[in-house]
Amino acid sequence: MFSIRPHNVFFLISLAFSVSATPLPPVEPFPEVIPGPGLPSLESLNLTSTELYTMELPNDETAKLPAHESPCGGTHLKAPVKGVVACMNYLYKLESTNCAVGAWFDAGNYNMGVTEMCRAGNAHITGSGQRSPTNSYCSNVARTVHYIIDRCTDEQGLSGGAWSVDENKAFTVAAVNLETW
Repeated sequence: MFSIRPHNVFFLISLAFSVSATPLPPVEPFPEVIPGPGLPSLESLNLTSTELYTMELPNDETAKLPAHESPCGGTHLKAPVKGVVACMNYLYKLESTNCAVGAWFDAGNYNMGVTEMCRAGNAHITGSGQRSPTNSYCSNVARTVHYIIDRCTDEQGLSGGAWSVDENKAFTVAAVNLETW
């Protein structure tokens, strides 16, 4: 016959509580995805930052460019790839919305026409026209960001670089960490 002694009862109760009190893995917080000036808010698209961070990468074969081409920037310019992906997903969701940018070189000053299209933590997606203001569908900008992610993501989970939009070679897109620029 099985008998339970008082010290065994205490042990069994403490074991039960220790198993049931096992903490769940922490939920990873995601930095807010902030659209660039003039672009639709996440709320107006019925999106959240968490959704943009956790979406699957789209299978966009048009984001594949020739292997000999390299848009990658230096390590000091790279941003966390999760933020770059969240911004890319936001821009894909905009589809045929117009992404417009200023000129890179204007009145003798560089960087005057750099337009931020999205920010997620330290990841910034910017664009500029080469010699004059220009525009393209935001989905084309997203496709360019996708190409940069495919080519330039390193082992540390950082990605960054710049490339021209296929549909408008005068429109340059950059995925960068502006805090280290």
